Amino acid sequence: MTVLNIQSLVFLGEGASICQVFIQIIGYYGSKAVGRIVKIFPLLGEGSRTIHFTLHTSLKKQAAFTLAEGATHVVHFDKIRRAAFTLAEVLITLGIIGVVAAMTMPSLIQKYQEQKRVTQLKRTMSVLQNAFLMAKNDYGDIQDWGLAITNTGETDDEGNAIMDYSGNANVMNILMKYVHKARLPEGDYIGYVKSLDGREAFWPLEAKDNNYFYLNDGTIVSVGWISSLDCSATVYDVKNRCGDFWIIFPKKSTMKLGVDVFNVALTKDGFKPYYYLRYCNKDEAAGNANLNGRGCSGWVMANGNMDYLRRNVSAQ
Repeated sequence: MTVLNIQSLVFLGEGASICQVFIQIIGYYGSKAVGRIVKIFPLLGEGSRTIHFTLHTSLKKQAAFTLAEGATHVVHFDKIRRAAFTLAEVLITLGIIGVVAAMTMPSLIQKYQEQKRVTQLKRTMSVLQNAFLMAKNDYGDIQDWGLAITNTGETDDEGNAIMDYSGNANVMNILMKYVHKARLPEGDYIGYVKSLDGREAFWPLEAKDNNYFYLNDGTIVSVGWISSLDCSATVYDVKNRCGDFWIIFPKKSTMKLGVDVFNVALTKDGFKPYYYLRYCNKDEAAGNANLNGRGCSGWVMANGNMDYLRRNVSAQ
């Protein structure tokens, strides 16, 4: 009778790489039992361990396993086989990972895009504010920059409002001296703008009256309307307002207020965001189409996120 005691197996690398060892059992014939220890040195590199096998052989007519012993060895090697993954298990695992990824990736991508936009808006506000402070140091208070009311309140013979953009041009020309810039060509198409709740606004937006210019990172900045010569107006939550500015990124065919296009105030102290949540409502048609979304710039600057795209914050 032969008893095969496996004292150790070799597992190399990550996972379980099983070393298959073939043993040639040498039978001896005689009347006495001889114990031998067979040491096998696998050719698996210098770091391999020695596998020890103890072989006891009764020296009868020939070495053979009993039925019980054979079953024991089958159990041992069956356990070894089960240490590895089957193809079906691997495919099921990959399928589960794919389903989870499909469910979570859109949300992760959206959050990444929103955080990118938050960073862009904060950086642009910082650039504009620094330019304003340097211009104020060189040119004095903004009231002395050559402001002019944009909407004169008059109409032409066809009933169209008569606009005066000279004050806008004066402000922009002064600020452009303190930022890396490039003026957008007259008539250059920027994109169509919708309200935060998806209504069509009265734009399409295109460069006109030399009021649009690029910052160094490609952000488009535009002077809006000048509405107060002494900068004493209060609009939404902002006091001492002279007029407003538009911040646009990136340039594309369709954009949304509060997502791609942000409205901020130009005051006698510089640039201020609008924290007016009545006009930051994605679920309701708040005000005119060109208003809903203007009040979101303050939320972004104060909270560092764009959660108003997922929940109603207008009541806060």
